[in-house]
Amino acid sequence: MEKKIYMTFLIVAAIIPWSNSLSTISLFTLGLLLILFYRREGIKIHYRAIFLICVLFLINVVASFFQPNMGENFLRVIGQFHLFVIPVLFFLGKPPISKQDKVKISLTYAISTLIMACTNYIWAVFVAYNQHQQFIKAISTVKYDVFSMALIHHHQLYMGMYLSFAAAILFYLFLRKPFDKKSFAYLFPFAITVVLIVVLSARMTFLTTICVIILLVFKKSFPPLLKVGSFVGILILLVLAYSFNPKLQRRINFIKDFSLEYNYHEDWAYQGLALRLMNWECSLLVARDNIFTGVGIANVQESLDVCYKEKKFDSILWFDKNLGAKFNSHNMYLQTFVASGIFGFLLFLGSILVLFIIANKGKNELLLIFLFLFCFQGLTESLLYREKGVFFFAFFCSLLMIENKNTKVILPKANQ
Repeated sequence: MEKKIYMTFLIVAAIIPWSNSLSTISLFTLGLLLILFYRREGIKIHYRAIFLICVLFLINVVASFFQPNMGENFLRVIGQFHLFVIPVLFFLGKPPISKQDKVKISLTYAISTLIMACTNYIWAVFVAYNQHQQFIKAISTVKYDVFSMALIHHHQLYMGMYLSFAAAILFYLFLRKPFDKKSFAYLFPFAITVVLIVVLSARMTFLTTICVIILLVFKKSFPPLLKVGSFVGILILLVLAYSFNPKLQRRINFIKDFSLEYNYHEDWAYQGLALRLMNWECSLLVARDNIFTGVGIANVQESLDVCYKEKKFDSILWFDKNLGAKFNSHNMYLQTFVASGIFGFLLFLGSILVLFIIANKGKNELLLIFLFLFCFQGLTESLLYREKGVFFFAFFCSLLMIENKNTKVILPKANQ
C-alpha cells in the first residue's frame, strides 16, 4: 500500500504541469488511498501549518455571508476548494512519505514540467515555421504567450510559475552535492529550464528564478572564489538574456520608461508595470471603501471595473472594449484585501508568515524555496484566485510539510 501511495504522489506531481483536471482526478485517487491507509505512528505533520493552507478558503467562506450576492460569492469560493480538500486529505491520511520521497516527487514534477515546456516550444516553432518559412524568423517569434499557449495551453504567468519552481528544484538538487560527478546530471535539465524561462520573457518569473539561484548559492558554505564565480555567471546570464532576447529587453525597458498616462491606441507596447499600477491603485481605493467586510470574491472584478471607468484609465478600458480582457488586482494580497476586507487580509498575511517561520525553523529548504517563489510572484499576479494557482499551492505546500523523523534525507541518484 505504501508503494501505491508513493506512486500516486509521483503521478499527481507529473500531471500537474500538463492538466489541472487530470491532476484533480488523480488527487481523489490519492485521497482514497490515504484514507484507506490510515497511520497513527511514524509520521509527524504540522497540523497548524496544514490548517493555515485552508485560511484563505475559510476566510472567503465566512466573509461570503456578510457580503452582497451571498450565493454567487459562495459559489466562487468553492472554486478554491483545493485549499481545503488537499490539506484535509493529508491530515486524515497521514501519508507515509519520507524526505527522500518528497525530493523524488519534486524531481518528478521538475522533469515533467521541462518535458511539457519543451513540447510546447517545439510545437510553437513548428507552427511559426509553417507560417514564415524561415527557421530563424520562427524562433524569434516564439516568446511569451505564443510559447506558453502553443499546445498545452497555459497563461504565461502559470507557465512561468511551473518553470521557476522546476528550475529551483533542479538547482537545489545539484547544490546538495555540487562536487559529486552524479550531481552534474542535474545541471543540463536546469540549464534548459533557465533557457526556456528566458525565452518565455516573463519578468517576474525571470527575476524570482535569479533571486532563488543567488540565495541558494550564497546560503551554502562554498569557498569565496566559487561564490564570486557563481555571481559572475549570473551577471553574464543577465547580460546575455537582455542582449539577445528583444522581447525580454523590451519588457525590462518598460520598467524604466513606464507611464500612467498613455493611450493604448497610439502605443501598442504592452506597458505591464503601468497597467499594474492602475490595478493596484483601484484595488486600494475599493478596499478602502469596503475595509471591514470587503466586496466579496464574486464582486471584485465589477468593483474594479467601476473604478477603472471613474479614473479614466484608457489603457485598461481599451482592453475591455476591444479584446474583452478584464484586469483583476494583479496582486494576490491586494485581491484578498478587496475581496475579504482588512481582517481577512491580515489573517492571510499572518498565515503566510507562519508558514515561512515553520519552514525556516524546520530547515525545510524545499518548502522555503516554494514559498518564496509563489509569494514573490504573487506580488504581481492573483495566483490564488485561479484554479491552477490554488492546486499548485495547496499540493506542494501540503506535501513539503510532511515530516518523517525516522527517515534521513538521501539525495536521489541523477539517473533515477
